[in-house]
Amino acid sequence: MSDVPKKALEMDSGAAAETSIDNETQGPSNTMDDETAALYPMGIKLAVITISLMLAVLCVALDNTIIAVAIPHITDQFHNLNDVGWYASAYLLTTCALQLLFGKLYALFSVKIVFLSALFVFELGSLICGIAPTSTALIIGRAIAGLGSAGIFTGALVMIAHTVAREKRPMFFGLLGGMYGIASVAGPLMGGAFTDHATWRWCFYINLPLGGVTAVVILLILKLPPKPASKRGSFLQVLKRLDPIGTAVFIPSIICLLLALQWGGVKYQWLNARIIVLFAIFGVLLIGFVTIQLIMKDDATVPPRIAGNRTITSAALFGFCIGGSFFILTYYIPIWFQVIKNTSAVRSGIYSLPMILENVGDEHDLVTLSHTQCWSLIANFEALHMMFTQALTSLCRGIRMAQALGLHQLGEESEGATLASAQERIILEEQRRTWWFLFLSDRLVCGTTGLPLCINQKDVTTLLPTSEKAFADGHSEPASPLKPLHSFTTLGSSILTARVFIANLFHRVLNHTSCISPGIHIKRDQHEFWDRHCRLDNELSLCTIKLPENARIGNPIYNRDAVIVNTELQAAIISLHRGAIWNLSFSEHNSCGEEVKRQQAHHSQERVMNSAQEIAHILRIAGAYSTTFMNPILIFSVYLSAFAFIEDFLDTQKNRVRILL
Repeated sequence: MSDVPKKALEMDSGAAAETSIDNETQGPSNTMDDETAALYPMGIKLAVITISLMLAVLCVALDNTIIAVAIPHITDQFHNLNDVGWYASAYLLTTCALQLLFGKLYALFSVKIVFLSALFVFELGSLICGIAPTSTALIIGRAIAGLGSAGIFTGALVMIAHTVAREKRPMFFGLLGGMYGIASVAGPLMGGAFTDHATWRWCFYINLPLGGVTAVVILLILKLPPKPASKRGSFLQVLKRLDPIGTAVFIPSIICLLLALQWGGVKYQWLNARIIVLFAIFGVLLIGFVTIQLIMKDDATVPPRIAGNRTITSAALFGFCIGGSFFILTYYIPIWFQVIKNTSAVRSGIYSLPMILENVGDEHDLVTLSHTQCWSLIANFEALHMMFTQALTSLCRGIRMAQALGLHQLGEESEGATLASAQERIILEEQRRTWWFLFLSDRLVCGTTGLPLCINQKDVTTLLPTSEKAFADGHSEPASPLKPLHSFTTLGSSILTARVFIANLFHRVLNHTSCISPGIHIKRDQHEFWDRHCRLDNELSLCTIKLPENARIGNPIYNRDAVIVNTELQAAIISLHRGAIWNLSFSEHNSCGEEVKRQQAHHSQERVMNSAQEIAHILRIAGAYSTTFMNPILIFSVYLSAFAFIEDFLDTQKNRVRILL
């Protein structure tokens, strides 16, 4: 038994968890396994150590998101909106720069000392942030906290590897990862609560007691074998392995890049000499950093053999793109909610949750058809209740999941489709309908708010839905992709297909009419406008003819979808021809004569009135009508028809007065 501690003292932990892993991978006897297991803490001692490490991870994860909702109050106090980008960048810059360095420190020196040092630096940075009298002091505190955070999460994983047997490590690693996810979600809520009910400074003070508990537990309870100094080599060898030159070149290069991006277009013009010089210095230093890494080889901060791996490089680029877009939204969406929407800090934290939640957990476990359908239903519910901002966030989540599942590219079935079971056809059709339901929600949300579309029609190859009867029975039925309307004899027998076509066409009409302005008098612009107008008018007329039987007007109408399809179709016609009338009023410089303009205006006015009367007729004969029957498109259609009636009445009165005079 006495040989076991001696052997443990001689172990070299050059990697993250090498101390305990080496013994286990060399195939020792069962007796040795029992003796090695005795080295690990058990029971309450292990629970206390694990909880303390989870608290340390909690602090690091909170610092990523807790400050976001407090930024509007911080900028109000410091009167410096231009520093917002630095509150995140300073923290992430130092974290990024020293992340790999801490990995080497854990391999060369005592894990316990390195971890406590990182925790102390993090706590010091949090204290400086909490008492910061100026924006500059806050940025410095964030940078110092980032220095410490670079070593905390890595150190927690290393300590788990040293204190838990191999077969139990996945569960404990999962606990740390779960704590990181919980903290990421709780961060905006806690930050909002501190900001509204105490002070934003508590977003940083909260780290002090949590980190203090961790430090006491690690210092007094956790016992780890020391690293033998003989394994490290001489001082110069250790210094070389830490790659101080590479780190010293990398950090200034990123600072130059951040300064250029922070000042460009705000403090200085993009072509200002300062901005150009900063970009140039960044490029030179980055080239120098890459050169140093190639020279240092395996002792480099980023070893070339690792950086040259295509899988690792691709994953790093993916993380760079995702992280860049995510942190921009993390810090600016709360500002938008609080400044533009005038919400409280807590409320802005709640509204940010859908975005935070999508980055928590294992995507492979989260991306299922059921989850996609849930997010699409949530988005549709929010859109129907006019909560378009929340609907857009939920919609993006659903679309991202659907694309991960490939729902936007569901083409023909396999060659053995005729032999496919009814259950398989039902599943395939359910997947198609899930995608097209998201497509409808996208057109509803973006069409009614004027926001850019989330789904580009050119990227969609999924076939349109089959009839409701074929879906229910699992029967095979021909299906086509979303293509120009003139290529269809009819829109089939699916009312969902009709809704997809008309929703897409309605959005195209709104885009077409949105380009009208007093400046659209150039001949080329007018030609393009009327060319689009004629194409859209023809497609709307074809839609009226090719509607499936179950989408046509009956007397009375009990089908909610039929009401929406027909009112949306008539609303699109009104929007198109109202746009034509408006454009004619701006086309004084057009080459067409006054008589042609008058005839076109008269024709468009007739189409507007006919569609307004049709909407009134549809609503009059709709059965089981109630307020729950409404949706934004229906409300918009009623508004358009009412506006057309009022305008026609006023024009009639003006004409009567003109005749009398």
